[in-house]
Amino acid sequence: MRELERSLPRQRSARDRDRLRVLVAGWGLATALAVVALALSVAGLLPFTSGSRSAEAGRNCKTVIVERQERTPYFVRRPGGDVEVRYHVTTAPRLVRRCR
Repeated sequence: MRELERSLPRQRSARDRDRLRVLVAGWGLATALAVVALALSVAGLLPFTSGSRSAEAGRNCKTVIVERQERTPYFVRRPGGDVEVRYHVTTAPRLVRRCR
């Protein structure tokens, strides 16, 4: 009798079936989203598709230097042995393109 039971195919547990069901559902959802994105892309309805209008700025642009304050962290060990984070505040110039 035991030999006959061993020869039968093993039944999958409920946990294995649930995992498989979740895997198939996730795969189906990912496929459906990819198909929708492809369809919208072909129709030209997504923001990153090429269209008739250019997304570039006009020619009235200037590059200006903007000074911003940056906080740079550093660590200090206090007399009690605790570590504290402190900040150096420095002014850093940045090149920024301004268009009107």
